[in-house]
Amino acid sequence: MMNNIGYSLILTGLCLSQLTLGDTLQTSDRVARSLWLEAHNPLPSERNNAATLIPLSLLKPLLGDKPNAPLLTEINHQAVANQWLDTDHNGKPDTLLVIADYRANASIRIQISLPLHGQLALQYPQLTQAEMGLRLGGTANAEGVYSGGNYYPVQQMTLPPAHKIGDKLFKYEGFGWESDRIAYRFYFDQRGLVDIFGKRIPELVLGRVGLDKGDYHTLSDWGMDVLKVGPSLGLGGVAGWRNGEAQHPAPATQQVHLKSGPLASSAHLTQAGWKLGKDTVALTRNFSIQAHSYLTHTQVNSSKPLKQVAIGIVKHNVSKLEYLKADSEWNYLATFGQQSLGNDGLGMMLFFRHNDLQQTSSDEFNELVILKMDKSQDYYFGARWEGEAPTALTATAFSAFLEQTRAELNNPITISPLQ
Repeated sequence: MMNNIGYSLILTGLCLSQLTLGDTLQTSDRVARSLWLEAHNPLPSERNNAATLIPLSLLKPLLGDKPNAPLLTEINHQAVANQWLDTDHNGKPDTLLVIADYRANASIRIQISLPLHGQLALQYPQLTQAEMGLRLGGTANAEGVYSGGNYYPVQQMTLPPAHKIGDKLFKYEGFGWESDRIAYRFYFDQRGLVDIFGKRIPELVLGRVGLDKGDYHTLSDWGMDVLKVGPSLGLGGVAGWRNGEAQHPAPATQQVHLKSGPLASSAHLTQAGWKLGKDTVALTRNFSIQAHSYLTHTQVNSSKPLKQVAIGIVKHNVSKLEYLKADSEWNYLATFGQQSLGNDGLGMMLFFRHNDLQQTSSDEFNELVILKMDKSQDYYFGARWEGEAPTALTATAFSAFLEQTRAELNNPITISPLQ
């Protein structure tokens, strides 16, 4: 069911000064203008905490000359959080995200309001974040390992040429992003791999992970690092596919820009100078996660056509699950078994479009999906850990989760205006 979370709202120049969940903004010609939308769940099953994506085109009659203004969203006369997204990464928000609950084959009405006088200043509970900690004020020993000083948050970082693996310049060796359900980190060095932090609590935890004297490889109150990546592509890693082999990116330069929001957060990574055959390629990857989700949406862009790419899951010789049929727009490849660092159950998954699929493959370190790619591609990766569930995450439960997720990707919430 919809979380009972509150937020404050300030209406500059209006008599209303605070609004919490359960209150309604009084709408009139003097206070605000509104429009109504219908959001429909086409599945024969209920969907809780479902992402509801409202395109800017439907909101233009309301926004007028105030594009991407803060808006009030209400469902059943109760205020709910929203967030503007830039889904095409052109620097301009184009979609309004709302999280809502739906009954099977049912619709809800969403009222969206914009004050005519004054300005909304909304503060929502933070359910996602993207973050990175850079050590400042420390010193390096003879081996180049830093200590002392403190880690400070940064939103943008260019990889220093002198950075070495294990030098403790960055908190947990790179940057991370998380929802209230799971966290991921990226090794910001020549490895360029995605790792998993399993979470035991529905909170944002990355701010306290990787600090000096801590050990995220052992179980703590928040959870732990649950994946051994080794020389693999990690989870959801991308590689070139040449002559039947995966060629890992080996960029000369890397830069990351992080964006945090209450309902969605992202990490935008640029890697330049990758030698792929005779070509020199610049690769960009945008990792994004939404509230209450285990999935990371990955959008990949290349400066030159690649024809095909390999997407990987760390290979630990456990059970493999797959759905590779043309009757489904979205397919998946997944693994499940005792493959976590804690030697308990861990499921990892890739979701991709069937029309993009060329083949599945594997090598010594990876289970692989080979996808068509000209200069862009997008897919999802995600994980479920036995330690995050109140009861043991079984293979049967994980399979059911895969099928439900496939159905939801195939049947997104639809939005239409109400006259």
